[in-house]
Amino acid sequence: MDNEQETAGGGVSRGQNQLHVIPEDWHVAGNAIAPFTERVDPAADATQLVVVTPDAEAAAGIAERISSQATSRGVRVLAATSARRAVRVQRQRAAHVVLGDPTTLVALVESATLKLEGLKAAVLAWVDDAASKDARALEALMAEVPRTRPGSFWPAR
Repeated sequence: MDNEQETAGGGVSRGQNQLHVIPEDWHVAGNAIAPFTERVDPAADATQLVVVTPDAEAAAGIAERISSQATSRGVRVLAATSARRAVRVQRQRAAHVVLGDPTTLVALVESATLKLEGLKAAVLAWVDDAASKDARALEALMAEVPRTRPGSFWPAR
């Protein structure tokens, strides 16, 4: 297949997008997301990585796994477990990495507290079984992602 290659993690890479099929495990997800957090520029005051999770629990779990490595470099990580809390935190100082379910992330975009212009990557972590309201929110969110940005996608199972 043209411009397609097997990656070390067992995924397939096309252009700049990547597909990794990994088990639904926050530890594994943290390890898979780590290379994306390394690309984040801590000097930039913008959100550069968005991780879309199936729910708030997954957002918090994955954030916990990536936080120590990220914060040691000065990268701010926000698990958006509720829109209200995330808006408050994001308005104080934008996080470089934001994790949350589609509905919460759309609420942040609509309130103009999550700006996607500086995005370097978007990760879809196990959202393939999203409920219909989450699927609509996911579609709305992905419509806001700048088309020139690479992404990475992790389907469940």
